[in-house]
Amino acid sequence: MKFEEIISSLKKKDFKPVYFLTGEESYYIDKISDFISKNTLEQSEKDFNQHIFYGKDSDVNNIISTAKQFPLMGNYTVVIIKEAQELKNIELLEDYINQPLDSTILVICF
Repeated sequence: MKFEEIISSLKKKDFKPVYFLTGEESYYIDKISDFISKNTLEQSEKDFNQHIFYGKDSDVNNIISTAKQFPLMGNYTVVIIKEAQELKNIELLEDYINQPLDSTILVICF
């Protein structure tokens, strides 16, 4: 999908369970992940249901565990992985990606 298509879909609240954002233009990757971070959850839900991880500082098992949690006092859990290329054992995410929770929005940024 193109940038405009993704943003349009997000504005309509048509969320996918997994977003795999990669490309030469990091500007667009940042714009999409920021849009999801700012617009998916109400401010009161973010403390419980929004989690941002950075690849080099994160454990893939912790990310998977977080992605499998059901949201508290809201409809979605948002899990954003920035700098995912730095994540060790990233291949372990494959099982989750193949069977994601509908209540989780996983955003993987490369």
